[in-house]
Amino acid sequence: MTLIAIMFFLILFLLDCNAFFQYGEDKKKAVHGERRTPESQLLLWSVLGAFGALSGMLFFRHKTKKQLFRVWTGVFVFLRLLLIAFSIIFLYYWYKGDWAAELVAPLVKDLQAFKS
Repeated sequence: MTLIAIMFFLILFLLDCNAFFQYGEDKKKAVHGERRTPESQLLLWSVLGAFGALSGMLFFRHKTKKQLFRVWTGVFVFLRLLLIAFSIIFLYYWYKGDWAAELVAPLVKDLQAFKS
């Protein structure tokens, strides 16, 4: 893998770790009655680190009863899975060789068959 691909997946992992710890920190503040993290900020961490947010919700049992968090965190996890799948497909074609030609060739062939 190239350095760019490694950095991409490392950044995703670090965002997940940060989201996990944000949920843990907010749970600790809730238990001790301290000033809490705003829900909008927790949802932002759910966007950035979907797997970490889901793990934090389940591990710390935090925000699991709120439908807003359950639904949106599920949506963000699904979108993250799509991002990872498309990234893997892109990397596969990138390393296979002339990936652009392989992706475009079937479309061109279909277009030529459609014209005639």
